[in-house]
Amino acid sequence: MKTTNKRNAIIYSFLIVLSMIVTITGFELLINFHPLRLYKNSIVWGFSYYNWVMVHEISAALFVMFAIIHLYLHFGWYKSFLKCNVVNNKLTLMVTVLFILTLLTSFIPFIIKTLFRIKGGFPEFIRFFYKAHNKIGIIFAVLLIIHILSRKDKIVKMFTKLLH
Repeated sequence: MKTTNKRNAIIYSFLIVLSMIVTITGFELLINFHPLRLYKNSIVWGFSYYNWVMVHEISAALFVMFAIIHLYLHFGWYKSFLKCNVVNNKLTLMVTVLFILTLLTSFIPFIIKTLFRIKGGFPEFIRFFYKAHNKIGIIFAVLLIIHILSRKDKIVKMFTKLLH
């Protein structure tokens, strides 16, 4: 198997596993640690709120790193879109836009909290970003799963070649 295909298989493997971890931890945080449900000192599946957040943030950071590599490798698709303004795969474009929005809605509050050294509770304008992140993240996760499943034959073929 070519080095390029091996590299792509490794990148896709990490993206798939990390997307599952980010999605699961995101839903755990959204559902089990929603302000109306459990307190932050509660334990779910042996993890505290802070453990869930840490796993979510680390896996999300790794996901972003591999996603940027993935986007770079498929830059030709984006370049042709920008030149011709023709979208041959609207799902890919929607996943990309939602990826960027999900990233921004988590990164902007982090920057604001860091720059202004905000501790404890969240001011309402930061809470807006977290609420937006939750809603956009759900849509992103669903479309990302569809994006992966729509390429399952290609992915299976790539891994089959890799194993033989």
